[in-house]
Amino acid sequence: WTLFDGLRRFATRGRLAEQERLGGEGARHQVDRTAQEIVLRYFTIVRQEELLRALRDAVSFSEERLRIAQMMRELGSGSEYQVLLARTDLNADRADVIRQEAVVEDAKVALLQLLALPPETEFTVERTVPVAEALSFPELLEGFRTSNREIEMARLRESIARLERSEVRRDRLPTVDLRAG
Repeated sequence: WTLFDGLRRFATRGRLAEQERLGGEGARHQVDRTAQEIVLRYFTIVRQEELLRALRDAVSFSEERLRIAQMMRELGSGSEYQVLLARTDLNADRADVIRQEAVVEDAKVALLQLLALPPETEFTVERTVPVAEALSFPELLEGFRTSNREIEMARLRESIARLERSEVRRDRLPTVDLRAG
């Protein structure tokens, strides 16, 4: 029976408790990262849909330009070259719209995969997101310092390293064993 082990078991117990806390912080950190990724993909969809709207506007402008070029040719003040140029620009704009529609669909599928939903799930995104009005920089900075998971995990790793060093040092202390027979 070991009566005294140089207090190593207390250091080991403390290290294991810190490792347990580190595991919990790691899980919470992963949840935070997943939420961050969801928000990022959501706003990617918003941005890509805005770009799609702009490209659709470009198509309507190109259609109007083609209509004007055809009318000018019919009236005799335009040339076939202007009509063909307008038609080419219209086709290029339509191709851009088709490509952008694919980008939007890919972004939506990526978000659905992250949410573990079927890819055929239909949804729309809001173009505007309300922002809290009562945000203050000092409060945000303090919240960042106190609830940053990565900083907390670094602190726990440092604590674990100190406890491991303590365990090694305590191995050098004498041990007292009791044997009976």
